[in-house]
Amino acid sequence: MKKSPDVSDEDKTCIMKLVEHLLAKGVSKQRAVKYINHLIMTARIAASVAAKSLGQLDKKQMEAVISHINTAYYTAHTIHDYKIIIKKYFQWLRGEMKSTSIPKK
Repeated sequence: MKKSPDVSDEDKTCIMKLVEHLLAKGVSKQRAVKYINHLIMTARIAASVAAKSLGQLDKKQMEAVISHINTAYYTAHTIHDYKIIIKKYFQWLRGEMKSTSIPKK
């Protein structure tokens, strides 16, 4: 992953944090590798479709990324895997952003 110049440093950092979180929850190394590969590919698609990192995409841009995945030459199962992994990534990212924000008094 460090040798992926077309993936932003922000995406690389977030992907690695998610993988650390998943491994801490007991996900197998093989599953973690699958997450890394799918998220790197998704980050590349996001960069080509919207010229942004994954965490900066708005709803319309994310739909464009999903549309690209849906129309690629992937099997139905692979497309399903992408959608599940992307959903988990954004659920985790939302939770991560909440935990790092300053609590309101």
